[in-house]
Amino acid sequence: MCDLENRPEETLAPAQAVVRTNLAEVVMTKIFRALWFSVVVTTLCGIALAQLPVTDDSYVTSAQPTTNNGNSTSLVVQQASNGTTLIKVDLTQLQAAGVTGSQISKAYLKVYATAVTGQGTFDLYQITSSWQESTVTYNTKPSMILVTAGATCPSGTQCINASSKYYQIDITTLVQGWLNSPASNFGLALKPNSTTISATLESKESTTTSHAPEVDVVLNTSLAQLQGQVTPAQVSPGLYG
Repeated sequence: MCDLENRPEETLAPAQAVVRTNLAEVVMTKIFRALWFSVVVTTLCGIALAQLPVTDDSYVTSAQPTTNNGNSTSLVVQQASNGTTLIKVDLTQLQAAGVTGSQISKAYLKVYATAVTGQGTFDLYQITSSWQESTVTYNTKPSMILVTAGATCPSGTQCINASSKYYQIDITTLVQGWLNSPASNFGLALKPNSTTISATLESKESTTTSHAPEVDVVLNTSLAQLQGQVTPAQVSPGLYG
């Protein structure tokens, strides 16, 4: 039986393609690389999935309004200091494969909480002006508009209530819009809306545990329908079991 939730982790070398046959199940993965940027596209049970690393991440805080935190190994969402996390995702590899907004079924931002001293909720914002990881501060933070407000903890949406775990944020409408209008992609922000929230997330600069933020995309298409993809006939015999 095909299980999307509990599929084993794979470790793949650059440009490696793997085909595994288990009864009627075929899993094929290919890593694309453009400079340091990589995208993993997987077909599992006829569903195409894409994993996109973030290209920029930082946080800004009113407690240090002129400090840039682009090199920090942490990201912060904190009400007391207006701590706001900023994240940018590069979708050019999906665009190059011919993916459009209508082909996106779901898209989630996945972040890892390393410390939570106060549980609470946050709002998801779309950033609407340019910013750079290496220079942004609280005083120079970009403009943004509200997309989704967080709900009550501990069971609501966009709630952080415990450390040492991943959190998924639905950003489907954002990714669809960015693919349809690439010039509008300035990234997103996680902004506190609860008086109690104080959470530290892991940034892409943290290489110790490799819990960098990523965007997971479910496509309304098969891998074979994407431009420039390999097909099973083009791949050497794989593993059976």
